[in-house]
Amino acid sequence: MAGVSELAQVPDDYSEVLEQLKTQVRSARVQATRTVNTQLLVLYWDIGWTMLDRQDARGWVAGSSIG
Repeated sequence: MAGVSELAQVPDDYSEVLEQLKTQVRSARVQATRTVNTQLLVLYWDIGWTMLDRQDARGWVAGSSIG
C-alpha cells in the first residue's frame, strides 16, 4: 500500500493537464448552452408563427384570453 508521502507527490505535468481538462469542460458548457439557446429560439419562432397563422387564418384576436 502506498504511503502518505507517495500519494502527496504530484506529477510534473499535473497543472498543465488540469488546465486542459478545465478548458475542455468550459468549451463543452459553452457549446451545450449555444445548442440549448438555438433550440429555444427555434421553439419560440415556431410558436410565434403558429399564433400569427391562427390569427390570419381563423380570426384569432391578439390579446384575447384562452379558456
